[in-house]
Amino acid sequence: MCNDIDDDCDLSIDEDLDFGTYYSDGDGDGYGTGTGATLCQNPGTGFATLDGDCDDAIADINPGEVELCNDIDDDCDLSIDEDIEFVTYYADGDGDGYGTGTGVTLCLNPGEGYAVLDGDCDDAIADINPGELELCNDIDDDCDLSIDEGLEYATYYADADGDGKGNPAVSINACEVPTGYVTDNTDCDDNNPVACPTPSNPVSNNILDVSATVSWTGTPCAQKYRLDWKLKTSPNYTNPPIILYGVTSYTLTGLLPGTKYQWRVKAQCDSSNSVGSAYIPSQNFTTKYKVYPDTDADSYGDALSLPVYLNVIPSTGYSLNSLDCNDTDAGINPGHAELCNELDDDCDLLVDEGICEEVLQVFPALLPDVIAVNAAASFVDQVKDPGIYLFDLFPNPADDFVIIQQQAGRTGQFDITIYNALGKSISFVEADLSAENRSLTINTGTWNSGLYYFIFREKGKIVDQKSLLIR
Repeated sequence: MCNDIDDDCDLSIDEDLDFGTYYSDGDGDGYGTGTGATLCQNPGTGFATLDGDCDDAIADINPGEVELCNDIDDDCDLSIDEDIEFVTYYADGDGDGYGTGTGVTLCLNPGEGYAVLDGDCDDAIADINPGELELCNDIDDDCDLSIDEGLEYATYYADADGDGKGNPAVSINACEVPTGYVTDNTDCDDNNPVACPTPSNPVSNNILDVSATVSWTGTPCAQKYRLDWKLKTSPNYTNPPIILYGVTSYTLTGLLPGTKYQWRVKAQCDSSNSVGSAYIPSQNFTTKYKVYPDTDADSYGDALSLPVYLNVIPSTGYSLNSLDCNDTDAGINPGHAELCNELDDDCDLLVDEGICEEVLQVFPALLPDVIAVNAAASFVDQVKDPGIYLFDLFPNPADDFVIIQQQAGRTGQFDITIYNALGKSISFVEADLSAENRSLTINTGTWNSGLYYFIFREKGKIVDQKSLLIR
C-alpha cells in the first residue's frame, strides 16, 4: 500500500506502486510551482501534477491560459502580450477620428480621446482633418499644407458704395465672392452710387477786367466737362459750350470790364454723351476795372506802374490808361502840346520835335534889326536880351574853341544847351561855376561854320541866352 511502510516485508517500501510528481498549487488553477514532490498517492487540495505556474497567487495566470492584452505574462512563457495585434493610437481632442502628436502603440483601444489615424493639423476643430474636403475659407481644411487648393478662383472688385459696380483699381482673386465685392469692374467713383456725379466746389477767381478763371472739383467718372457761360442779363446760355478734357478749370477771355457774368458746368461720363451729370448751380462773378495810378491828376495813368484791378473806377487818383510818361508833372502827358524845353511834353518819345526850330527862327527877330540881317562879328555884342548879363562868350566869332565867362555875383550850377541854326540841340553842358572858377572852355573845332545859340538855365529856368558865330 502507499503508506511509506514495507507492508509485504520484502525490504522495499511502496514498491510496484504508481508514483507521480505533485507541485504546490496555491491558487488552485491546476498548475503548481516549485520543485514538486514524487508521491504514489495524490496529496489532495493545494497540489497539482502540472507545473510552470509563474504567478501561483492568481488563478488566471498559468501555462494553460490564453495571452491577454494586459501587460502581464498570462501564459507564463516569459513573454508579455505576445501574439496580440498592437495598434498606434493618437490623441484626438476634437473627436473627429484624426489625432495628433507622436502616438502610443497599444494592443487595446484606449477609448474616447484617441484615434488610430493621425495628421490632424487643428485638433481643436472637428471640421479640420485629412478626411475633410477643402473649402473656400482661407483655411487648410484637409491638412495638406495648402490653403483653398483645387478650387476655382475668379477676380472680384470692391463695391464700397453698394451700387453693384466694382472699383477696377481695388480687386482680389478669390475662390468665392467676398463680402463687399462684385464681379463688375466699371465703377468710376466707388464712393458715390450715382452713375455720373455732379462736379462740386465751383470757384470764380483771378477775376480781372477782361478775363476770369473758373474752376471746380471734378469727378473720377468724367470723360469731359461742358462749361457754359453768358452775360448775367442774358436769359439763356447762348454762347457755344466749352468742352474740356482732363482739366477742371478754364480762363474765360474777351470779357467786358465791370460786367456781371454767369457760368455753370456738368460732367459727361461716357463717349456717346448719354450718361451725364446735372449742372452745378449757376455761378456769378463781376469783372473789374483795370486802372493805373494818376499821381499828377492829369487824367493820364503812370506808364511805369503796374495796373490795379478795382470793382469801381475811383473818382481821383487813377486813370483807365497808362500813357503818362511822367506822372509827377501834370504838364507832361499825351494831351499836352510839345514845348521847346528839352522835355518830351506829349509823351511820344521825342523831345522838342518841330518846336525849337520855330523858337530859334523867332529868336533873331527879338534882337535889333541889324543883327537879324548882319552876319559880321560886330553883331555879337548886341545879342543879349535887355537886362540879362550873366555870361559872355569869347572869342566871338570863334574858330576852335569858345570860352564861357560868368559875370561876377552869380555862382552855382548851370545847364547850357547849344543849338545850331536849324534849332537842333548839338550839345548839353553842366557847368558848376564859382567865384574861383568862373569860366568854361568848349572845343568847337569840329563844328560847322554858322550861327549857334546858347541857352543858360538855372534850376530849370532860362537865365541868359547868347549867340556865337563859328567861322
